[in-house]
Amino acid sequence: MNNLKIGTRVAAGFAITTLLTAILGILSYSQISNINKASEEVTGNTLPSVIVISEIKANVESQQAFMLRHALSTDADKKAELEKQIADVRARNAVLFQKYE
Repeated sequence: MNNLKIGTRVAAGFAITTLLTAILGILSYSQISNINKASEEVTGNTLPSVIVISEIKANVESQQAFMLRHALSTDADKKAELEKQIADVRARNAVLFQKYE
């Protein structure tokens, strides 16, 4: 290294720095690509599933309320209306379960 001229040393240092920068750029680009794939997985598959599950949960809670009101009701018309609402909630949940799968 002592036999090289100063210009050669500077050029070698610049070449090594440029090479290291290029390697770091390639590694960074590959990691950004991995992050992009993971975010597409979350927004494409996971997040819609969470939304469907929350809708199913809300339907189950309303169904339980309808069933409790049905059990406490003494009016036949009111019971028939509540049975229809319970059946509607079950049908919506069946559709949501298929959507989830």
